[in-house]
Parts: sequence; structure tokens; C-alpha cells
Amino acid sequence: MKDLPTSLSHRLYTLLGATFVVFEGVFLVLWANDFWFRINLVLLALPVLAIACGIAHLFLCWQESPRGIAFFAWFFKGQAPITYRRWLSMDDSGIVVGSRRVIWEAIDGLTVTFFGNLQVRSFALSGKAVKEPEPILKFPFGAANLTEQISLVTAVKEHKPNLITNKKIEKAISAKPLKGEVILRYLYAGFIVLLLCDISFSTFSYLEMMKQYHQAQTSAKNHEMEKAKEYLVAAEKIQDNPPAFSYTTPKLLKDGAVAAGALRARAETLYALGDKQGAIEAAYRAQKAQPASYKTNLLLARLLVQDGKLAEARSQVVSAIDARADELMPYLYMMAIYCQMDKRPEAERLYKQTMNTLIDQVFGEEPLWPPGGNRNLHELFSSDDVNFLFVRLLKCP
Repeated sequence: MKDLPTSLSHRLYTLLGATFVVFEGVFLVLWANDFWFRINLVLLALPVLAIACGIAHLFLCWQESPRGIAFFAWFFKGQAPITYRRWLSMDDSGIVVGSRRVIWEAIDGLTVTFFGNLQVRSFALSGKAVKEPEPILKFPFGAANLTEQISLVTAVKEHKPNLITNKKIEKAISAKPLKGEVILRYLYAGFIVLLLCDISFSTFSYLEMMKQYHQAQTSAKNHEMEKAKEYLVAAEKIQDNPPAFSYTTPKLLKDGAVAAGALRARAETLYALGDKQGAIEAAYRAQKAQPASYKTNLLLARLLVQDGKLAEARSQVVSAIDARADELMPYLYMMAIYCQMDKRPEAERLYKQTMNTLIDQVFGEEPLWPPGGNRNLHELFSSDDVNFLFVRLLKCP
């Protein structure tokens, strides 16, 4: 039995891709739990990435083993889900891919598809009455080096001189490898390794920062203001001073939804500590990072109302209505502000406009058929939303 392995570059790229998936799974576990709060995650970024790499390697090896192939046989029909180290094996009787064997006499064609998969074709199932042999086996052709590819095609042609091929496979095995191609592949793989290290550092820095904001808010709620300020300083240090060696950390914390979420957490923390102006400034920065954020509009509206800037708050609610005209929340915000300003006629007029808009965009002309099929709003209210609305709509102190 002669084994034809995959290329080293293919193994490396496959391992890096699997490592990224495992690492993202670790990130989700940490994001959804707080058991790690006593640990500084930034210090564990690279060790966790190394562990993720080890887990990925063990899984990739297992899924190519006889037990792994048997486990996934119900879907992948005797082949490994991911080609990692083992490409195929050859002996005097035929080829073996995973646990599937095809004898030389049954192979009538080899073709490479548009996606780079090698199809082993045969007339054994349909007979030669059809124009082309049917594909009976498929696996990635580019996973192996040119030497292994030529060995396979040559071996098949020795047993089947009239082998049917297509232009892609003939072009692939006749191509001369470029001298610098292998070097470029490894350089690119090295770049991906560095990028993964940077991503692990930046995501763990983000988790650590959000932990500090969370602990600051918790301490403020428990009236432990000195401790809350310490947590706030630690979070702001991560957010405002990304390391010079990191490329993704400044990108992550400067623009986009991630940056906006971090800045909203900062605004809420500052407000919990009594710094209303700082909270408003942080919320405006969040809006700059993600201009079309509906959540930021409503956060700014709450903060501006608390600061007595009702005109600016109304402007933010108008922006939220423009962004989500088919949702009830921003209309309720505007009605609450009108109620606080003792402008009942304006609130009633807005109610009529709101109903017309929602009938047009959500409810439709009721009653709808079949009975009981009327459409509903699906709103999500946070405790901040409920407090803001009820206090003003019900005139509670």
C-alpha cells in the first residue's frame, strides 16, 4: 500500500482555518459566561490560541481515522469530512480514499471540477450506453503536491490506457511549479498565523474591557463608587490605548458595531457613576462609530432627557423613527417626551400618525383572513426602556 499524503501547505491552511473556528467557539463560551472574571484574559490570548490549535489538530486527525470516518459515514459515505493529512492510498488492486476503495478496472475517467475537486468516473454502474462515465468518488485535487497528483494519474493510465480526462486535469499535471510559489504559500501562511495571534489578542482585550465595564456598573449599583471608578479606569485604558503592535485592536474599537457597543457600555457606566456629560459624549462617539445604530439613538435620547436637553432628545428619536418606522419603540419614546413636556395634543397627533404608519407597514387592513391571522408587533424592551417610558407616560416620580 502506497500512501499519497496532502501537501504541507494544505495541512497548514486547513489547521489554521479549523483553529479559527475553535477559537471563535471559545470566545462565545466566554462571552456567554462569567466564570473567568477573576482572570485577566489579555494574558491568556496566545496560550488559548495555542490550545485551540491543538484541539483543531486532534479533531482533524480523528475525523480522518477509521472511527471518525465511521462516525460521519451516514453523511459523507465513507470519506473524511475534511481532507487534512491523508489524500489517498494506492495498491495493486486500486485506490482507497477514506474507507472507500475503487479498483483500477472500474476507473474509466478522471476529471477536475470547477471547484477543484477530482472526480473518479466509471461506466460500471450505467454501462457504456451513456456518453460519459458517472462520478463515483470525489475529493480535493489540489490538496496534494504536483508529484502526488502526477503519480495518481500515471498509475490510473497504466491500468486504463483509454482513460477519459478533461483539460483541467491535463493542464494541472503538465504545469511546471514556479520556484517562488512554495515560498509565497508559506509566507502567506505565516501572515495568517500572525493575523490569528493579533485577532486572539484583540478579541480577548475586548472581552476584558467589557468585563471591566460590567464590574464598574455592578459596583456602582452596590454603591461601591471607588471600586467602580477603578474598574472604569481599567476599561478605558484598554479602549483608549490599543497597543502599537496590534492591527486589529484599533480597528475593532474604533469603527463599526463592536466599537459602538463598547462605547455604549462606556456611556452607561459613566451615567451610573453620575457623569452625565461624559456619558453623553461617549454615546455621541458610539453614534459616530455606527451612524445608523437604532440602539444608540434611544440611548442618547434617554441621556439627553435626563440632562434636560429635550430638543436634542427629540432629534435622536426622529432618527430612530426614520431607521425603524415599522417598530413601536421610537414612537413611544416620542410620546413619553411629549408627556414630560405637557404637550398632550402633540402626543395625540403622534398617536394617530403612528397608527397610520403601523397599519401601512405592519398590521394591514384588519380583519385579516384567516381568523386569528392578524399581524403583531414583536418588540424587545430593556429595563431602561420600560423605566424611561413608564415614568413619563404615567407621570411617576
